[in-house]
Amino acid sequence: MEIKFDLGVRTREAYLSLDKARVRKVAVDYDILLERLEVFYEAFRTQWMLENKPQGFEVHDTRIGGLMRRVQNCKRRLLEYAEGQLSCIDELEEPVLDLLCRGDSVSEADKKPFVYNCWVACITASII
Repeated sequence: MEIKFDLGVRTREAYLSLDKARVRKVAVDYDILLERLEVFYEAFRTQWMLENKPQGFEVHDTRIGGLMRRVQNCKRRLLEYAEGQLSCIDELEEPVLDLLCRGDSVSEADKKPFVYNCWVACITASII
């Protein structure tokens, strides 16, 4: 979390600064994050196998593995942009939405907080 908690904010700031050296610099944090995720995964797996049955660990494989692939892809997109292979990063061109639906760009009818977190329903075969 030390690296990841504000990585998205720092990434967006670096990209919007149009400073490709700054984008390359933030991409280094993606490598650090990947290294730490690998260490975490191994420690978590070891502890899981000591305390639990192996069944069920596939959910953590999917969650942590998915996170690692996402981090790898984000880093790749940043470097492709910094190296001139991409003229822009479409994902970072989008405005950040206010989850509490505040601001002038939101109609009165749509001013309801957006809270929908169904990761467990998407990534697990069972919610039991």
